[in-house]
Amino acid sequence: MFWNCRGWRTARDTIDTFLSTSDTDIFGLCKTFLDEFSIESVHVDGYQLFHVGRGMQKKGGLGVIIKSCIPARARLDFLPMNIEMLFESCVVECFFPNNEKILIAVIYRSPLAS
Repeated sequence: MFWNCRGWRTARDTIDTFLSTSDTDIFGLCKTFLDEFSIESVHVDGYQLFHVGRGMQKKGGLGVIIKSCIPARARLDFLPMNIEMLFESCVVECFFPNNEKILIAVIYRSPLAS
């Protein structure tokens, strides 16, 4: 599942309602409008949030929300691929039984990059 939430603060109730009434394991978000300071106050019950802010721009930001029962870690080695005003990426590696791993990537390309 993926959603352009156009701001975490305004979409928070909708996100909480959706996650609490669905059986969603992984949920991608773009345009969270969160930065490195505001992300500290964000918590989603039963889920872990991985987030990459936009850097110098005020808007933007990507998130991957994953159920807490799925072991996962941010793949920071993909961050150098983020090019301000061209595209953003948030990459998370999930671990499953039998040593299976998958990469989840949320990638956003700004319309201004055309």
